[in-house]
Amino acid sequence: MKSGEIDNYAHHTKAYSRFAGQSFSWRYIEKPAFDRNLPDSIYQNSPLIIDLGSGSGRIIEYHLLRGADPLKLTGIDASASMIETTIDNYSQVNFIHSSMQNLKTSQNSIDLVTSNLSFRYLDNQEMLCMFKKIKFMLKPEGTLFFLDVHPIRYGLANGFDRYYQETKRHVPTPWGGEDSYYYRTLSTYINTVVEAGLIIRAVDECPVNLGGQKANTNEYRKYNTPARFAILAVK
Repeated sequence: MKSGEIDNYAHHTKAYSRFAGQSFSWRYIEKPAFDRNLPDSIYQNSPLIIDLGSGSGRIIEYHLLRGADPLKLTGIDASASMIETTIDNYSQVNFIHSSMQNLKTSQNSIDLVTSNLSFRYLDNQEMLCMFKKIKFMLKPEGTLFFLDVHPIRYGLANGFDRYYQETKRHVPTPWGGEDSYYYRTLSTYINTVVEAGLIIRAVDECPVNLGGQKANTNEYRKYNTPARFAILAVK
């Protein structure tokens, strides 16, 4: 994440933190995708877990609720204000103030790496290097699970005539301010994971679950096209 994106999140830390845990997309799209793709067995035997771009801590909280040992759980975020907020809320968890690209870990040391809506802040070369770094840190048979914004979601906002134009773009955010991200096609995400040497086990296009339609009809209509995707890969 570049300094501009960091500054945006720093300026809106409290607003984003309030939004993140209660957002429609988290409750009815993203969390169900985590539930589908991460079986209970992955949390057995106290796995070492890293969450890249831990932000407000909602994936940290998710791991804890699934039974992760807080002493073996690490969150990485480039925003100092986000780190300060999450340290207060999850005092036993290890947090590192760093960009994910600068994270230093030992080879074959991590059981599970997760990331939610964070790889879009890397350009294509940075993302490839990041996936290679993840492969380096994962234990044999270790798991990467990440979720991000589906390019069709951006297509609905920006026009499908730009679908193949992989460029840096800007969008307003629900919590205030503007978000800058690197737009890329779904095939670029998939092929970059493969190029890094990881083995893809599943690609999930993350439909809204049934509870979402009952909870909020307007939000359901807004998100009832591919809005998120997720990839499960192993070393």
